[in-house]
Amino acid sequence: MTTIPIGGPAMPTVRAALRTAGLCAVLSMCPVDRAAAQLPTPASAPPATSVDPHARLLVGPVDPKVEAAAEGGDLHAQLELALRYSVSFPGMGEDEPLATYWYQRAAAQGDVGALMRLGSRAGGGLGMPRSPELSVAYYRRAGELGQPEAMYKVAMAYAAGRGVPADPAQSLAWHLRAGAAKYPASVFLAGDACLQGVGTAVDERRALVLYLVGTRMMRDALAASPGFTEKSLPADLKRGDAIARLHAELGDSAYAEALAAAQAWHQGQPLP
Repeated sequence: MTTIPIGGPAMPTVRAALRTAGLCAVLSMCPVDRAAAQLPTPASAPPATSVDPHARLLVGPVDPKVEAAAEGGDLHAQLELALRYSVSFPGMGEDEPLATYWYQRAAAQGDVGALMRLGSRAGGGLGMPRSPELSVAYYRRAGELGQPEAMYKVAMAYAAGRGVPADPAQSLAWHLRAGAAKYPASVFLAGDACLQGVGTAVDERRALVLYLVGTRMMRDALAASPGFTEKSLPADLKRGDAIARLHAELGDSAYAEALAAAQAWHQGQPLP
């Protein structure tokens, strides 16, 4: 086992942006957990098992040069072997432990895609014993390397107490971190936490800003996806009713301040 520290750059501060809107920041209230995660580093590859011969014909034999390059530390070769031995190729599922081994070798080099695959594999027990704790550790490491979906998954793990002790404040902190990396679902969920007082004090103004930022973020993403409309979005990516209610309750002045803060984010300011 090797200890991989969970740290990385501090989350961006938002005090300056929010001060102009008369709001207070939440990030200083919710520092991200800096605990270390234990990720396994395999010593040697498990033996290949028998597979469907038709699958072998489909993908061809393993190139000895690729295998040698992978053993020598070539990241692309490691990922090629991981895909070859995974269920991505029907009939070769019996070699899942070998696929996991190569994903672990790639993950040890900091490959975010491999870390995400291992998080899923550990959570489902694919090619390795099922371990919610290890699943979160892989996602956490990917999140530390900047993967937004991984940050979201860590946040959800803290919310549910799955693989880590339930901690609403940590869940909010990781959602804010994912939001800063432009993951809209996390921005909306951070807004929900502020509105409901989960992991932080109730703050309707802050929730309104986060909802408006999330909406703008979502629309920017939609603009880059031709043929995908707002109507087709799942319910967890819509907060129109909540925005309208908060506008009515807080008044036009507060709504204008919230819009200004959301616009500041769009122009490059840190996430509220």
